[in-house]
Amino acid sequence: GGGRRQYARLLILRIAGTNEGFFQSSAGWLSIARRLPRTERGTQLTTGLAIYILQYRSHDEQPTEDFVQTKVSDEPIQFPVQIDWVLDVVSTCVDSLTEKYAATDAREVVPPYELLCTKIALMDLALQAFLNHLKPSDMSLILQKLDLLALANKATVVVQWHEMKTLVTLMHRKYSAENLRIGRDHSPKAKQVLFIDD
Repeated sequence: GGGRRQYARLLILRIAGTNEGFFQSSAGWLSIARRLPRTERGTQLTTGLAIYILQYRSHDEQPTEDFVQTKVSDEPIQFPVQIDWVLDVVSTCVDSLTEKYAATDAREVVPPYELLCTKIALMDLALQAFLNHLKPSDMSLILQKLDLLALANKATVVVQWHEMKTLVTLMHRKYSAENLRIGRDHSPKAKQVLFIDD
C-alpha cells in the first residue's frame, strides 16, 4: 500500500539522494542496485533506484542547490514504476550520452568509460523488469544509439572500451526481438513486474 511505496521512495533517497544519500558515486549505487532481492518488491526498488540515478544523479557535475530543492525533495518516484517513464528516462540518457561522446574523436577526448559502463548497466537494470512488456520498437532506437556510442570510440581500443562494447552486445542479446515476447496477451498476470535473470 501507500506506506510501503513511501518507504521505497525514502529508501531510494537514503541510498542516492543528494543530501542524505549514503553513497555519492554511481559505482556504489550500482552495486547496491544489483544486490537488492529479486522479489517483486525488490525488483520495483531496483528499477526505481536505477531510474532515479539516471534521471537525477547521473550528471557528471554536482547538481546545483536550486536543482536539489525543486526536484529531489519533490520525491519524483512513483511506484509502481511505469514502463513509459523508464523508456523515457533511458532514451533521454542515451541521447545525452551520444550527443556528448559519439561525435567527439576519442583520440582527442577520451570518454569517461567507467561512467558510460555504469550508465549502461543502470539502463539494463531499469529495463530488465519489463522484458515481458517491451516491444522491439521500444528498444531499436536505444540499441542503435548505444551502437553509435561504442563505434564512435573504437579508436581508443583500451580495456574499458571493450567493457563498454561487451555491455552493448549483451544489451542487444537481452533485448533482441526474439527475447521480447511479441504480442503477448495482456493477461492480468502480465501486470506484475517480472524479473528475468540471464
